[in-house]
Formats: sequence, structure tokens, C-alpha cells
Amino acid sequence: MSATTEPLAFAPAGEARAGLRHGTLTPLETLSQSIANIAPTLTPAINITVVAGLAGA
Repeated sequence: MSATTEPLAFAPAGEARAGLRHGTLTPLETLSQSIANIAPTLTPAINITVVAGLAGA
């Protein structure tokens, strides 16, 4: 295999920009992404709280 270095189709030659493109997502999509990103961390925390709460009931 040979490794070739071709410029990306969406990046203008000579311009190296990092980050997200402005205006790609709507505010609702941005909020949905934020919730989806915290869900893997929040779910175990909620489960432990619910189990502890139900144990005393």
C-alpha cells in the first residue's frame, strides 16, 4: 500500500481551519447532540439513585 496525501475536497488549498462549520446544525439539533453526549454518563448515575431510593421504600 502506498500512502498518498491528497487535499480534502471540502477544504480550500492552503487553508487549514479547525472546528465546526457555522450554521450546519439547527439549535434543536445542537440541543439533541448535547443531551445525547451526556446520556452515557447520566444514565448510570440516575440508575444508582433510583435503586437506592427504591431500596428504602
